Amino acid sequence: MNENDCESRPLSAQYAPASRRQTTRLVGAVAIAAGVLLIVGVTWRQKDGDSGPSAVTPKVSATSKDIGPLIYDIPWKAPPPLTAAEFQAKYATYFEPEFQRTQGERIPPDLDVDTLQSVFIRPVNGAPGLGTLFIDRAGAVVLALKYPAVQRFSEGFAAVGTRIGSNRVVQSYGFVDRTGAMVIPPRYDHVEPFHEGLAPVTVDEKAGFIDRQGTMVIRPQYHFVGAFQNGVGYARLKPVESEKVQFIDRQGKVLLNADSRETGYFSEGLMRMGLKGTPGIDDGVAVGYVDSTFSFVFRLGKDSSGFRPGRCEEFHDGMAAVEVERSNQWEWGFINREGKLAVPGPFFKVMSFSEGLAAVKRTREMDDTWGYIDRAGSFVIRERFFKVTSFAEGLAAVLLPLDKPGATDGQSAKSGLPRVKWGYIDQQGQTTIEPRFYEAKPFRHGLAEVKESPRHLGFIDKTGEYVWEMILPGG
Repeated sequence: MNENDCESRPLSAQYAPASRRQTTRLVGAVAIAAGVLLIVGVTWRQKDGDSGPSAVTPKVSATSKDIGPLIYDIPWKAPPPLTAAEFQAKYATYFEPEFQRTQGERIPPDLDVDTLQSVFIRPVNGAPGLGTLFIDRAGAVVLALKYPAVQRFSEGFAAVGTRIGSNRVVQSYGFVDRTGAMVIPPRYDHVEPFHEGLAPVTVDEKAGFIDRQGTMVIRPQYHFVGAFQNGVGYARLKPVESEKVQFIDRQGKVLLNADSRETGYFSEGLMRMGLKGTPGIDDGVAVGYVDSTFSFVFRLGKDSSGFRPGRCEEFHDGMAAVEVERSNQWEWGFINREGKLAVPGPFFKVMSFSEGLAAVKRTREMDDTWGYIDRAGSFVIRERFFKVTSFAEGLAAVLLPLDKPGATDGQSAKSGLPRVKWGYIDQQGQTTIEPRFYEAKPFRHGLAEVKESPRHLGFIDKTGEYVWEMILPGG
């Protein structure tokens, strides 16, 4: 594939590909030590307008705000510690016959089970395995599934693995309904969640699709299949080393044979694609985005848009990240649904747009930080975060220094390294939940999964209050 073609690589972590090559996680002393320079240096760089080595400087919006004052050394009132026996006894109740037999009757008929949070209760000290709890927005346990493996609900069904093989790999997958009743028998080696009414399943190392009644609507014949998007499925006939893929309809009819290196996946009705040998398009390679009929909605190239991306990503929130060459180096920007370079950047790393904002990092320096831009390319939230997530339900998790600049106490005094923790900001950049978490995930259906220590797990609401939490014994 020509280096100017769009490259097909999923944005699985919501990072453009450059960020997968060089993660933003603060790993090791070198990365954290670089954060020390950040604490004293970011403000100076913002005031002087230093945007790094690139010639184009993204605008800073007049409404751009720094986060509010931080609260340091926030105390955590941990749940009472439990012994292994107490832990086992507390959670085993949900998996005993009485609760299992009657739980379907207690589930409200109007409850959307796709909104439930799930947590696997691991056995401790060799005790018998427990299972997975499903928790509602109030923190109440509404469902408990006693299986070795359980996936999150999707379209009213949850995939469950019913037994563990001799090699300790979970086997015999089926699906349960919203009450926990097995409605599609466990006869598959592997399954994926339902999407658009169909679920990928694997039998004897061949993949196909079933419908919501468990009927095999596309027989197992592929090495791998992907979920349907916009009525189109994705399938490989040969192992991953082969680049040949097919796009199929809901009856298994082949719509297009393609090269996986030149295709992406559908998102917001569009898919990135490069088709070799298309006549009349520049040097014979068409690069752009197609709709579900595989017709080009727009092309990116010297003959149309004035630029040709080295790589391009899926559309999210009406924008797609593209990599553009400037001064012999590649930088990231964003195009709109008309194929216009709406945000030229340049940025070193980017995340997809979500709720009108995208997280970006301007330079390759280890001590440089992330901020958030709007669709015009203006910084709405200034760059001062070690690590970030995309906005979800109005909030974003961000990694922040916990020590005050120049502090000599705490961990800084012992190791010379700053302490960092996760907190949450709103779309104006104001701190809504102060940094106190060891780990923090985006909000989903009103709750966010967080940890205050490696052995802790909890769910908080948007005020930062816990609705449910636990600590594994020994933590």
